[in-house]
Amino acid sequence: MFDIISADDFFLEIEIAFGRLTSARAKRVADLLFVILGLNHLREWIAPGFKDERKSRSPINDAERFFEAIYRDRSWKAVNDICNQVKHEGTAPSLGAEYGLKIDSWDSVGDVRSFDNGPPSKFTLDGQDIEPLLESVIDFYRTKWFRKTPSA
Repeated sequence: MFDIISADDFFLEIEIAFGRLTSARAKRVADLLFVILGLNHLREWIAPGFKDERKSRSPINDAERFFEAIYRDRSWKAVNDICNQVKHEGTAPSLGAEYGLKIDSWDSVGDVRSFDNGPPSKFTLDGQDIEPLLESVIDFYRTKWFRKTPSA
């Protein structure tokens, strides 16, 4: 896809978008959606064609074992639920945003949908900041797949 040709490339783009999201005072929905959708689907880039939910067969390699491991991770499951809610419903009651930035904190007036609210300053899941959840899933990918140490 364009110049993202491997799971490593895709993961790097997710990390870059997450860095933008966490460092910005004025949050961008596009970065949030990219990170959520990317984290949800990255496992399919790692183990293409493998579907552990159907239990059609046991995993036969490290990629398929990773696919199963992340599927069992609580934080990844929450990201998967968010992704499915956004995909099928457009919104979900458990998702929210906080506002309140002064106009001089806005990156671009053209990106603001509501001048009354301004841009979001935080995205939430069940009233809690969503960034730690996303960071947990990124860390799972990073430590268990992309930068894992070889088994002895």
